[in-house]
Amino acid sequence: MGFWIQFAFILNDIIVVSVDEKRSLIYFLGFADNPLESHLYATSYICPTTKPIRISTLGSFYGNTDEGNPFGFSNDYTLLAVFRSNFVTPGECVIYALKFETFFSNDVKYVLPSAASCLVISVAPYPAMNNVCPLPPPGRLLHESIWSRFTSEVLPPQLLQCEGPDGGYQLQCMLFTPSDVAVATPCPTILFVYGGPCAQMVRNCWPTFLCLPLFMKMGYVVLVVDGRGSAYRGKQLEIAISGRMGCVEIEDQVHALRHVASQNTCIDMKRVVVMGWSYGGYLAINALAKHPNLFKIAISGAPVVDWHLYDSAYTERYMGMPEEHEDSYDKASLLNSINLLPDEPNRLLLMHGLKDQNVHFKHTALLIEAMISAGKPYQLKVFPNERHGLRRASAIEHLSATILHFLQENL
Repeated sequence: MGFWIQFAFILNDIIVVSVDEKRSLIYFLGFADNPLESHLYATSYICPTTKPIRISTLGSFYGNTDEGNPFGFSNDYTLLAVFRSNFVTPGECVIYALKFETFFSNDVKYVLPSAASCLVISVAPYPAMNNVCPLPPPGRLLHESIWSRFTSEVLPPQLLQCEGPDGGYQLQCMLFTPSDVAVATPCPTILFVYGGPCAQMVRNCWPTFLCLPLFMKMGYVVLVVDGRGSAYRGKQLEIAISGRMGCVEIEDQVHALRHVASQNTCIDMKRVVVMGWSYGGYLAINALAKHPNLFKIAISGAPVVDWHLYDSAYTERYMGMPEEHEDSYDKASLLNSINLLPDEPNRLLLMHGLKDQNVHFKHTALLIEAMISAGKPYQLKVFPNERHGLRRASAIEHLSATILHFLQENL
């Protein structure tokens, strides 16, 4: 059959996946019909005024925008294989048989594809492999995961939205609730944050957050919010953090938390945790500093502390050159918020891998040195042989146990 895969490249809110040169067609992923769902579209590049046509069916997230090209085409482009999932379906492989129709526009002849038929292959049950490992990306062998063991007991999330604090845009939210807790029962709540650019947390696909089923099994409500800076929502939202990292993201998260809590009695606003890793770890500390009376605990993994020390290609893309925007860099630095952190113990848990190749451990070292100088309490968990993302099952299990113990003891 000759399936082959190309590398994808991102153009704003679309991801080009393949080009059929014989028919002058470009295939790409886009979010035009639903900002929470990635769909396959096609358009003719010899007729630029042609409106792109959607091939995939609404109701699922197609492909994986985080893992390169998620599609396989036959050599003649008449067959297409793609992975899809949604909140209630762990995954399906869909094979489309494509047909092509000829059109004319201003004497220009072009063709567009459509799905003539499709074959849906359900993903088989997870084989028994490692007893603790994260769910791998679609298209790879699906190991047994914590999520798969609890999937029959976990409710799909509620999709919610509210207007942003500054108006003119919508905040997309996912609310996960324990299945064995009455709706009216207030539960300890985790605001699970990332908030950085080029990332989308809220989407209609099978959730693969390793920690979520554990939290829900222990009786926690989990809220995930995409606000300003998140991907695939248009230029207006993405550029909102340009030169303002750490200035607007938390306000969106807090606004959404308060709105969702006003509509859902399952959230206990007296027991709210903010938790994140990487950019999310940066925002978790930022949130505790700016809203110490709202968040009882912050759990921060591998946080960026000073943007002068991070990947310059990434940072300067959003913050500009340091020598030209020193004030913005100062405002974005956690080192200038140390005095705002609470004085009570057991309110901040820091975690970092010593071999982190992305956010170097120096960030956390600078943070704890500043906290020591300011007399601010913290707890630190170091993983000597781990990088930015924990790889070993034993380390992941230890991380999960540490977080759960810290929450149970202090929330």
